[in-house]
Amino acid sequence: MTRAPNPEAVAVGRERGRTYAFVGLERAGGVMMFDVTDPGRPEYLQWLTNAGDISPEGFRFVPSSEAPGGRALLLAAHETSGTTSVMELDTDRR
Repeated sequence: MTRAPNPEAVAVGRERGRTYAFVGLERAGGVMMFDVTDPGRPEYLQWLTNAGDISPEGFRFVPSSEAPGGRALLLAAHETSGTTSVMELDTDRR
């Protein structure tokens, strides 16, 4: 059996005029962040992960306007590790 990445969770959010997509890879244990403002030309931005988090299963995007610290967040629930993580996103570099 191949242990290839297995996309398990997806979330989309808008921040500062850009649209971002987050794809959780269950077996790899992390999240790929893309800028999909132009859906015909998605741009990979970064790999998000926290030590100890395994198998992301569900996401919730929180825009900066709703986040306590004023920066966009991605909330992630992880099946295998039983953890929940809060990832602060860097959307200022655009």
